[in-house]
Amino acid sequence: MTGVLAAGANALGQVVFDGKTFQTMEWGKVTTSGIAGFCAGLIPGTGFVSIAGQAVVSSFVEHGLNAIFLDEEFEIVYVVKDSITSILTGYAIKGLSKLTGKATSKIFHKAPNYSQYQYYFRQAGHNYSRQEAYEHMRRRMHYTGIADTVIESLLDLLFSFLTYPI
Repeated sequence: MTGVLAAGANALGQVVFDGKTFQTMEWGKVTTSGIAGFCAGLIPGTGFVSIAGQAVVSSFVEHGLNAIFLDEEFEIVYVVKDSITSILTGYAIKGLSKLTGKATSKIFHKAPNYSQYQYYFRQAGHNYSRQEAYEHMRRRMHYTGIADTVIESLLDLLFSFLTYPI
């Protein structure tokens, strides 16, 4: 699966960033990316050593295959650069994912249940009927849903700028 994703990402990158079409796409690079992704996917684990190993293997295999089959120069500097970029990108994505999860849960906690609302309303001096309390709960959940959607959209926009290749 990792190989398929890597090949697809390479093909998509060629279309989006290089303006390639199906006929002008560099299929050799798509294939070498897929093979490199497959090889990296064989390394199990999610810790730093595994992630670093996957990055190094993927970069080494891809640059090696490009040198053998596509007559590109093999330079260890590019292998190291791509490996470091992969590791940092992976951790940046994990960190951003944790940050957004924590921020969203802090800003918009899960909607309280009826008894929590009832307690809140009584403390605030309101004596709402059960129907009125449910109506307030429904509105609160609706506004929370809208706010969650807006925050997710803004974070997706920010994420797209952070992950755009330089």
